[in-house]
Amino acid sequence: MDIITATHSSLSPALEGRVDLNRVLASDSTGNSFALEIERAGKAYRQAWEEPVASSEQPLEESEVETRLAAIKAKPNMERTAAETEYLIEHDTRMAEIAAKDINQRTADEIDYMQKAGGFVNTMSKLSPKERALYDELVAAGDTKAVEAMNRIAMTRYAFEGTITLPNGARFDPDLTEISVQNIEKFFRHCFDDPGGEIGRSFDALAAALDRRVSTRETV
Repeated sequence: MDIITATHSSLSPALEGRVDLNRVLASDSTGNSFALEIERAGKAYRQAWEEPVASSEQPLEESEVETRLAAIKAKPNMERTAAETEYLIEHDTRMAEIAAKDINQRTADEIDYMQKAGGFVNTMSKLSPKERALYDELVAAGDTKAVEAMNRIAMTRYAFEGTITLPNGARFDPDLTEISVQNIEKFFRHCFDDPGGEIGRSFDALAAALDRRVSTRETV
């Protein structure tokens, strides 16, 4: 899973009415989540890296390039023109380098950069520095299931503001709730509708990783 694949239908029905979906999902006409859009952008960046986009523009000074890139990045993805997207692909070398990496090997900072530069919702901003360090540990260990759970926690924090009530009756503020085994079991895993159990298995993997991390079950 790249970034976050949880969509409107995977959020717990009891919570759906409390989410500003326009804020959480930058969907295309087929209803795909913003995560899929990031992957599409990533493919375009990788292709552009191998086969640079032809440009009729005259060479610009470095300061002019940076100014134009900044202006493009300030816009949400859905508001960018095709020409602006091509310009970003052609001139943002860091984006191209990150997009060329295997999706399961991208660090928290790299995903954060892609979300910001790509104009997508910045869920990674909802993880603290210590949580990002944990995220990177899980990526380095190849624990993709636990990484999925971290992404879902980031999405939960992005989607909800203030205290929310879960289907099991528990109340909590995702932004103020640390990532620990206890909080995963009591709160975070209940934020999603999970008829197939796949989401639950990702949270099980994260809880197991936290148990292994330190004998005292230190939170992050």
